[in-house]
Amino acid sequence: MLSNRLQHNTRSAGFSLVELVVVVMVLGVIAAIAAPRFGHAASSHRVDAAQKKIQLDLEYASQVARARSEAVVIEFDLDTDSYTLVGIKDPLNPGRDYTVFLNEAPYSSRITDVRFSGTSVTSLTLNGHGVVDTEGVIRIESGLNARLIGFGATQTIPFTQGIMTVPVESKEKKPNLDEIIPGGFPKGI
Repeated sequence: MLSNRLQHNTRSAGFSLVELVVVVMVLGVIAAIAAPRFGHAASSHRVDAAQKKIQLDLEYASQVARARSEAVVIEFDLDTDSYTLVGIKDPLNPGRDYTVFLNEAPYSSRITDVRFSGTSVTSLTLNGHGVVDTEGVIRIESGLNARLIGFGATQTIPFTQGIMTVPVESKEKKPNLDEIIPGGFPKGI
């Protein structure tokens, strides 16, 4: 009788192979559901960080323009997903102009479109008062997330009212900015 009890206790102390397989399958289903959501949240965070970086650098360029009482030019490069504050030295590398590469960590984003005054001109000028000289839109993307930074002519910086969030349906089909914002951004946004 004692040997039967010992035998029974040792058998029930572990898990059967079937139980382990069921648990692994349930965890796999949960992981399959959670992974895409995590990826979407991560790309949303990256594009938000890139948007804020551009906004802060535009504000910085505006402050420099006002302090120097001279125009500051910001050049956007869609090929390298970067922008440069021309004539403003990089605080980490004083030998070159201040350049931000949005395709690098922590942003891992792309500049997919830049339009000023409805054209594909990729440079923006802030006059000696720190005011933009044209209306425009800057579109940045990370994964399936996109943000537009838009502003009107003669608008002082910061221009947080012009921020828009635009969904991206697929990587292959990029929405046309003219379709999203017919006639461009209204003045004074």
